[in-house]
Amino acid sequence: MKSHRFVFLACFVLVAFGLVLTVSCQRANERSAERLAERALERASGGTAKVDLSKGGFKIKTKEGEAEIGALTKWPEDVPAEVPKFEAGTFKSASKSSANNTRSWIINIHDVTESDVSAYIEVVKAAGWTQAASSTTEDLVIFMAEKDKGQLHVTYSKREKGLALGIIVKD
Repeated sequence: MKSHRFVFLACFVLVAFGLVLTVSCQRANERSAERLAERALERASGGTAKVDLSKGGFKIKTKEGEAEIGALTKWPEDVPAEVPKFEAGTFKSASKSSANNTRSWIINIHDVTESDVSAYIEVVKAAGWTQAASSTTEDLVIFMAEKDKGQLHVTYSKREKGLALGIIVKD
């Protein structure tokens, strides 16, 4: 099962990279690119795959799960309510996936200050999340928390003023 999951993730990363290149170079030939990506995923996973290139991103669906990369332009509505919404900065992108009874999101926000991140971490703690780990370096702030069947990963680059939130929920 783990090797099957690894194959899915490895294929997903390769196809994602290929699709980004394809989308940027051949927007007019969108359906051909979708079919090529579907065939590559089907060969790698041994099952059927559906690829949908959409505005600013793409969606992949196989029997193992599904993923949506880069198409989200605001805080994803399906993020569980117990995950506090990050209100500061400028929303940049979000991706989501689901497989093996696990849903995950990666949310990128820019124009964020270190005090915005500190305030968010306090909001997370006040919402009942338990700190699992934290680290601060010259350039990075990393914070990980857990609650029930969820994990929240906060990674902030002081130099880039960019925040990445990773959310993982086991159903």
